[in-house]
Amino acid sequence: MKMNSASSNLFLAAGLAVLILQPLLLRSQDAAEKPADAAVSTTALESVKATTGGSASSAVSGGTVAGATGATAIEFPGKTDLDDPGNKDQRLLLPVDAEGKVSVAWLSKIDLDADLDYDGRLDNDSDADQGQHEAVPPGLELGKGEVSRLVIRFKTYEQTFPGTLVVALEVEGVNRDSASGAFSAGGQKSVGRVKVWRDQARKELLVDSGDPAKLRHEWRYDSEKRSGGIPRTLYIEGVEVSSKFEGDLRLLLSASHQSDGATPGTVSSLYRSAFDHLLVTVRKEPVEKEFINNNVEGVWSKVGDSPVAVAEVSDDVAKESGESKAESR
Repeated sequence: MKMNSASSNLFLAAGLAVLILQPLLLRSQDAAEKPADAAVSTTALESVKATTGGSASSAVSGGTVAGATGATAIEFPGKTDLDDPGNKDQRLLLPVDAEGKVSVAWLSKIDLDADLDYDGRLDNDSDADQGQHEAVPPGLELGKGEVSRLVIRFKTYEQTFPGTLVVALEVEGVNRDSASGAFSAGGQKSVGRVKVWRDQARKELLVDSGDPAKLRHEWRYDSEKRSGGIPRTLYIEGVEVSSKFEGDLRLLLSASHQSDGATPGTVSSLYRSAFDHLLVTVRKEPVEKEFINNNVEGVWSKVGDSPVAVAEVSDDVAKESGESKAESR
C-alpha cells in the first residue's frame, strides 16, 4: 500500500508522540500504584499497639506504619527541644566570642549511662548503651515497679578553680504534642512517673517526676576539689505508666560553673557546661531481657528485692572517669 507524502509525515509524527508519551504514562501508573508514606508525628501508645500488635518503637518501617489499614493515620513521637538540650537549653549553650567561636574551655566531663541493651551489664564501651539510644524514644524502658541501676561518670580537668561546679540531676515530663516539649500548667500529669534513688534499697530519694518539689537535686563540687558527695551509681524506679507517648520522661545530668556570689542557678561564662541526658518510658510490664550474666550484678530488680552488694558491681563501673567516652557537649 502506497502512502502519499502527507500521510507518511502524519504516521511518523504519531509514532514519535507514542515514543515520547509512553515513559510518562508508565511513570504516572507507577506513582498511582505506590501508596504515599504515612506522616510521622505523635500518637497514643495504645493506639499504636492496637493497630500493629506490637510496641510503638517497632511499628515504623521506612517512614510508614507497619500493619496500618484503611485511612487510619498512625503518628509517632516527634522530636522536641528537650531531646536536644545542647542546642536549645540556654544554660548549656557554648559561650562564643564576637566571631562566633567557642571562647572557653571545659571544666569537666560528665556521663549518665543505663543498660539500654538490657543484657544486665553497664558497659561504657557498648554502642548499644550509648548515643542515640539515650536520646530517641523510647529511651530506657522500665516496667512499673521495676528498678534499674544508672552510672554517673564524672571528671574535672582542673585541680583548683574559682567559684563552684554544680552537678545537677533533673527530671521532667516531655510533651510530644509540642515542639518545645514543655507542658502548660498541670499538663505534666499526662506522662509517666519515675523516682531516682541514691541507693538500691530506696531509702534516699533524689528526684521524683511526680513531685514538683523534687524535680532537681544538686551536688556542689567546691574549689578545693572535694567530691561533694557526687555518687557513682543511682537507681531509677518506674512508678506510673507512660500512657500516651514513648520517651515522655527525661533525666538531665549537668555540670555547670557558678561564680562566687552569683545567684543560685546562674551559670557563669568562665567555663563550658557539660551534660548528658536520658529519655525514659514506663511500661505496664518489664520488657524482655537477655542477660549475659544472669543479672548477677543486680542492674535490674523489682521493688522489694534485696539490694545487691556494691562489691558485685562490674569492673566497668569501677573504671576511672578519665577512661569514659562521655561527651562533654
